[in-house]
Amino acid sequence: MVLLGATLHAQQYAEPKSEPRLKFAPTAGFGYRLGMLSEEIPPDFEAYARNLKTGYSLGIDGTYFVKPQWGLGIKYLRFGSSNSIGNVQVTFGDGNSARGRIADIVTIDFIGAAYSSITPLGNGKHLLIGNLALGYLAYVNESLLVNRSVRITGNTFGAALDFGYDYKISKRIRFGAQLGYALGTLNKVAVLENENLSNITFEDENRENLAFLTLGGGFRLSI
Repeated sequence: MVLLGATLHAQQYAEPKSEPRLKFAPTAGFGYRLGMLSEEIPPDFEAYARNLKTGYSLGIDGTYFVKPQWGLGIKYLRFGSSNSIGNVQVTFGDGNSARGRIADIVTIDFIGAAYSSITPLGNGKHLLIGNLALGYLAYVNESLLVNRSVRITGNTFGAALDFGYDYKISKRIRFGAQLGYALGTLNKVAVLENENLSNITFEDENRENLAFLTLGGGFRLSI
């Protein structure tokens, strides 16, 4: 028993502690849509539409590292923007017109399966991170046209790619920053206007480009 206890005691100090395998990486920051403005937008509304291209980004990665250098998991990413303007004359498709406020709240959500890689640098406290994900991309625009509410929705296949840097504060806590890119295009949308639902299909050259860039950071937790 003494010999067995001594052997186990020696092994306790000889074997290195394993690194945590499960990592959660929330990120918040800046987002920018890459799609070109539609040529059908009236010149007076180009500045309004251009402001909707800039917004915020939120996301979280949950990854299980099969090996210290790579892992599999789930990625969630959101781009959001909003804008409004008052005292605008709007002419509707039915020929009626009204003057008042217009507003848009746009969200683009991505969720998918992800592959992640880690490359340690120097003493191991500096880490380069890469993620590639494939999954589902959803678009929602909550719009107000004076006295009419319009909800435009669509979904498609999407992909997300990002590169980042993490600094290892402790075994379980890191702080990092990353640059990301998500892409996908819509060929049709559903439009709900005053409880009337219609579907619009775009020609190939008029598809809605959902691509956006993200730049953000946050603390990462490993368990």
